[in-house]
Amino acid sequence: MLSVDEVVGERHDFKLQQTDPFFTDSRGDFYTEFEKKLGSLDASNSISDLCIEDYLVKSEKEWFTEFRDVRLGRGRARDSSASRPGSRASSRNASRNRSRSQLRLSLGHERRPSRLMNATPAGSDAGTPSEDDDYERQFELPQNYKPPNGLQKYLQYQLGDWPVYAILLSVSQVIATNSYQITLLTGTVGQTATKLYVVASIYLGSTIVWYTLSRTLSLVYSTATPFYFYGIAFTILGFSPFATDEVVQGWVQNVATGFYAFAASSGGISFAFNFGTDGGSTVSTWIMRLAIIQGVSQIYTVALWAWGSSISDAVADGETGAYSLANSPWMLAVCLPAALVLWAIGTVLYLGLPDFYRETPGPVPQLWKTLLKRKTIAWYLLAVIIQNYFLSTLYGRNWFFLFSSAVLPTWSVILLALFFFIILWCVILFGLAKVSQSHPWLFPMFAVGLGAPRWAQMFWGCSRIGLWLPWAGGAVASAVLSRLVWLWLGLLDSVQGAGIGMILMLTLTRVHVAAAVIAAQVLGSLATIAGRATAPDNLGPGPVFPDLSQGAGHVLGSAWFWVVLLLNLGICVGYFKFFRKEQVSKP
Repeated sequence: MLSVDEVVGERHDFKLQQTDPFFTDSRGDFYTEFEKKLGSLDASNSISDLCIEDYLVKSEKEWFTEFRDVRLGRGRARDSSASRPGSRASSRNASRNRSRSQLRLSLGHERRPSRLMNATPAGSDAGTPSEDDDYERQFELPQNYKPPNGLQKYLQYQLGDWPVYAILLSVSQVIATNSYQITLLTGTVGQTATKLYVVASIYLGSTIVWYTLSRTLSLVYSTATPFYFYGIAFTILGFSPFATDEVVQGWVQNVATGFYAFAASSGGISFAFNFGTDGGSTVSTWIMRLAIIQGVSQIYTVALWAWGSSISDAVADGETGAYSLANSPWMLAVCLPAALVLWAIGTVLYLGLPDFYRETPGPVPQLWKTLLKRKTIAWYLLAVIIQNYFLSTLYGRNWFFLFSSAVLPTWSVILLALFFFIILWCVILFGLAKVSQSHPWLFPMFAVGLGAPRWAQMFWGCSRIGLWLPWAGGAVASAVLSRLVWLWLGLLDSVQGAGIGMILMLTLTRVHVAAAVIAAQVLGSLATIAGRATAPDNLGPGPVFPDLSQGAGHVLGSAWFWVVLLLNLGICVGYFKFFRKEQVSKP
């Protein structure tokens, strides 16, 4: 018979020996604290303050916080408090020999306790190791472990619940929402078919490049390097007003767009591998993180479209202002600082990302085969194809509707957007995070149950139905109510997008999430190219979003209207059918 000890011997440098430990309460600290609280057990607090499941979740989060402090070399402060009267370690020493059966008897049943409750406190049998050794041993750090220093240490400090490096990685998720958005800085709100094909092809090819890089080299390259390409894109854009004529200026802006698209395709990698050192986080925590990142992303998008719309209006009216700034040397004063900030973020991440991002990835046997066996993921990819083929061609026209009113100033529309994408967004996601603490499936299912808000928003903005509401009572009231409806549908679309992101995280590991998102980016790029060439709405709303001003019969008689509507609603059916069977995190 061959044992693990005989194979390993005295070595401690195997990769499988250097994994993060699980929360088992090996010292019995949390067990002892809960045991003390059972003295006040009654019918009123048995399902609230003294609920075992809630206590385990809180204990695991606290334990991982201590683990992170020790790993960063800040654990001595915790050790020094171990001997203070009334501290958890002090209570543990006073009752470390108490029988575990007391807890089961006090609960009134003989069900086998969890692994936490089965933990054996150190020193209950033979040997009495010191408090420092006992405390350090529970985190299973190697004997020759050295805490990180410099940037690697400071980037793992937390601001609230977020490590600093996670905040920096989130910047990539925010500015990668659309590969074409940088052109809005110059007021370009449309693009030719050739330009779309080129940008989508760059996005497709660079997606494969970033994913290949993430599977062959350490993640630090595929997460930090894109910031340099973002900076190059902004720098080139800033120098575009110095071109000799409009043709050269257009080509310079096209090059900037290409660099931006190349960098933006790395957004899926940042989404899948952000918070790489995180442990013990609940589903509600992940929901709030998604809420913040998605909300900031929406604000960034609104700001760019507001700027692009202002420039377009200035050009149409023959005015200066925003248009003169976008085509003057002052553009460099806007873009160059942005580029310097992005380069600084990339440098800080490259030098300071934790060890998780510096390990060479190992092979994952049959990764794509096992991924496609998940019916939820196959359905997710099908949904990406449907939405990009039929809806991507109207993306710019849909956003332009928000700022197209002649009676509403741009600043008022921005205030409405901030109200929806900050205040209402936070209220909705905070409520969903609360109810998802005990039912992690609830938020994704609620999001899927919203139906097809993206289709409804585009129908409202592109079919002329929202241009004039005669029952509103006036031109200003009509414009305001129409934008409120559009923003509400956009808010629901954001909630649904966050819910689908939660479906991925509750169904797959990080490696599989990255593969699924990358596959979606590749298929989405192909569908966008095919849609611009062959979709029934490739040059405008067409029969997919028919003009309602021509009568209800014109809409109801369009076959493509019903086909696209049913396809978008059918996406929800697949998620309802497959997600509950395949999710990893059960209630």
